[in-house]
Amino acid sequence: IVTLESVKMSARNLLEGMIHEISETPPFISLKIDAGIPLTVYLTRNAVEDLNLKSGKKIYLAFKASDVMVF
Repeated sequence: IVTLESVKMSARNLLEGMIHEISETPPFISLKIDAGIPLTVYLTRNAVEDLNLKSGKKIYLAFKASDVMVF
């Protein structure tokens, strides 16, 4: 989950980060995030447009540990 504001939820993995790069990775858009560690997030074009995501914008990431892939 990517949000523009911190939200109260049961997810234990909630990180604040800054978008550093946005690029096309068809069929998705990839976001390079600095959240104290480098992260890459893949979103649909609609999600990026709906949230008006831009490089330099602060976002919050909420996720389940089982959804993380380490490369």
